[in-house]
Amino acid sequence: MLHFLEELYARLRPRVKVSIRARVSMVNMGSSGVARMSVLVKTRRRTSVLSQLDDGTFLVEIKEGPIEGRANEAIIKLIADFGGVSKSKVAIIGGVKSNHKLIALPVKALEALRQRL
Repeated sequence: MLHFLEELYARLRPRVKVSIRARVSMVNMGSSGVARMSVLVKTRRRTSVLSQLDDGTFLVEIKEGPIEGRANEAIIKLIADFGGVSKSKVAIIGGVKSNHKLIALPVKALEALRQRL
């Protein structure tokens, strides 16, 4: 798994600062076809909603609060459901403890997200 993180980091290094030693939720997604999406998260909402802002950033509103990683799990589940992929194909690669997150997912899932929104 560390080898995969190093490959992903090498591909993202010129554009995004990501620490491979950071606490991340990462799974094996293969070396090709990985897209990144910027996400703004709002927790403790009435309903869980995914939308896109004018600047291209996705807005994720979730019911769960940021306690013991529950919000991150809910974000991954919501994005995976909207993108039509399994949760194991979606990973938070930046901003694990922030409301601004960087998410890695298959390119096909990102295209499906944009079509649904």
